[in-house]
Amino acid sequence: MDDRPNTSIWGTILSCVEIALNVYQVLAVNGEGLMIPTNKAEELLGSKALFQGKSKDGFIHYDKDSLGETAAAYELIKNGHITDPEVLEQYGTPEDIEADGKFLNPKYFGDLPEPEETPWGALTTKTPIDNGVYFLSTDSQTGIAVHKKVSEFCMSDYSRNENCREMGDFYFYDLNKGAAIAVFELSGSRSKVLDLITSWESLMHTLATDFPDYTDYWNHQATHDTLISDMPAPSNMFLQQHLDAAAKQPVTEAEAQDQEVDHFFEQADPFDDGPEIE
Repeated sequence: MDDRPNTSIWGTILSCVEIALNVYQVLAVNGEGLMIPTNKAEELLGSKALFQGKSKDGFIHYDKDSLGETAAAYELIKNGHITDPEVLEQYGTPEDIEADGKFLNPKYFGDLPEPEETPWGALTTKTPIDNGVYFLSTDSQTGIAVHKKVSEFCMSDYSRNENCREMGDFYFYDLNKGAAIAVFELSGSRSKVLDLITSWESLMHTLATDFPDYTDYWNHQATHDTLISDMPAPSNMFLQQHLDAAAKQPVTEAEAQDQEVDHFFEQADPFDDGPEIE
């Protein structure tokens, strides 16, 4: 019995190639992807991959380049169902698929691993920001660790070449030296990083003044809406960690005197003419 599909969720099928027993790579009028007969899919795939497809007309459909197709291909290759060299080259090895999947599809593959060491010494604190992105502290420094897979998909080559240090599977950015670049680039695609920014003006000023070469590099390829423009603001005050560190700094004698004067005038009644003279 021929289980080849004759229709699909993408419309009329233009070509259909069997890349493994009962697994079809389909090109249709309005899309393409993998199709597996429903009654065979349960034998070929685990439940997690099975339910990432779309069921219709007796077939499970996986859109090309979708998270579901990646999960299905991973299981089909890992379990030896796909053996064609050209198809294997197209999808990659199970190890390659899993490495990318931990960033692209963590619900199926699990999260990226956490950093366990730093180039600044032993870890004292580790706070997750997003999958593969962490705030780290040691006895001497505080910074941001970015897993290499996150950097590969979300950041520029420049961000990995300067103003950061590499150790293991992570790039490390000191809070006051390279973190501005990491936060700026990650904020474009990682909403949890964008939410960390307490002052966009400070971030722009920090990039424009402390990293002029990076600013030139970015602005030469950026669209008008993503240009780095200097703004009147203090440097390195774009994260809550900066604000917390500034609050812990000892107040100098001159600053204390200024604060006392400011406090005096804040408390003074502008309509008070002074004591009455009898």
